[in-house]
Amino acid sequence: MLQHLLVQALAADGRFATVVAVPSRVPSDYQLEIELRRFEAESDGQGPPVVRVAMQVTLLDRRGTRLASFPVTASVTAEAD
Repeated sequence: MLQHLLVQALAADGRFATVVAVPSRVPSDYQLEIELRRFEAESDGQGPPVVRVAMQVTLLDRRGTRLASFPVTASVTAEAD
């Protein structure tokens, strides 16, 4: 599910000619690896939970050379419990 949403978001962005999910037969110049490190909802019992997501994102070229790597974190309060 997460992979599908990420591919959709990158494709909709318009900055890439093609965005495909692995496995794919389409040759690519770059590969984006995403390691999901945290995906949870925390509740204090006083209202909607806070959803927290953390990922490590790494961009590789076709030889497997790491071009960039960085952490991404986000949190949002859910609309309802």
